[in-house]
Amino acid sequence: MPLKTVTYALDFLDKLKYLRNQEVSTNQETFLSNIEQRDRRADPITVLARRIENIAASGSGVSSFDLERVLGRNDLLPVNFLQKGTLAARAVCRIWVGDLFGSNGSWGTGFLVSPRLLITNHHVIESVDTAMRASAQFGYEMDISGKIHQGKAFELNPGEAFITDPELDFTLVAVAETSDDGNARLADYGFLRLDPTLHKVEPLEFVTIIQHPDGQPKQIAIRENKVLKIGDNQDVLKNNFLWYASDTAPGSSGSPALNDNWQVVAIHHKSVVESRIREGVEEIQLTNGEWVAKEEAENLSENKIKWIANQGVRTSKILEQVNKIQTQQDGSASQLVQAFLEDAKGIRIFPGTTP
Repeated sequence: MPLKTVTYALDFLDKLKYLRNQEVSTNQETFLSNIEQRDRRADPITVLARRIENIAASGSGVSSFDLERVLGRNDLLPVNFLQKGTLAARAVCRIWVGDLFGSNGSWGTGFLVSPRLLITNHHVIESVDTAMRASAQFGYEMDISGKIHQGKAFELNPGEAFITDPELDFTLVAVAETSDDGNARLADYGFLRLDPTLHKVEPLEFVTIIQHPDGQPKQIAIRENKVLKIGDNQDVLKNNFLWYASDTAPGSSGSPALNDNWQVVAIHHKSVVESRIREGVEEIQLTNGEWVAKEEAENLSENKIKWIANQGVRTSKILEQVNKIQTQQDGSASQLVQAFLEDAKGIRIFPGTTP
């Protein structure tokens, strides 16, 4: 093993120790202690090699900046990071779900994962009936001059493709090829390919969240979004998730969490509160430091609750479940979903794109 590589790895571990010594909340300390236990079992050279291999596989190329950033020695990013982010953001949309009477409804976020398929949370679109009442609005955002563009609305077509899973909290649904007014094509917005491989991000690295918080124009949470923990080998359900510290709000459900190469690593689906069990009762901590019963906290305004992390569903787990459901559907399986899976696996990529 070259001496330079070993030196990089040692520097990387020193950086991890420094970051772990920063002030964090009680539950974040628990997250980080789990990371430390995993790091003791993992060979740092192997971990580093996996990260570099994944960066190379993303098609972005591996530069000296990439290597130093993975090692924790450099927070600089190439200027095309912003250009790539602008392209990635085009695939993200605001979702409106009207109620049964059409007078009220709720907001969410979603994004295209193929030329015709949109993904969001199950709790945003939970059924075919819900999808029929929903619409996806692309391009609802502020331009460089500060003017808000309304974008274009597209109908959802669950009859062409619809897969949902309450446990992993995701819904995959087909979108119309042209906007409601007939002036925009869905293909113009691109898509964010879901990659089934692991090690797209590691604990203590950062993710970026593109979202429509509270149904507002598209926004981005960039940097200071530290990954706290990835999966849990001791808990089958928790192994489906990834935890990170980031700024999100209601309406952000279904947003993509992306690494520095703009690969989707998770789909945001909920926030995590500071909690404890006291005398058999679950309690939630408020921003003023007070602890209250969970039932009481559910009736309080969200800005009074102490939030310590966000939770996203890992893309690798979503792809596993989509593949399982698609296989079970046999003759009724959607061709759009099959094409999506074949592209993700690299079997048959979508025309005009690169893996």
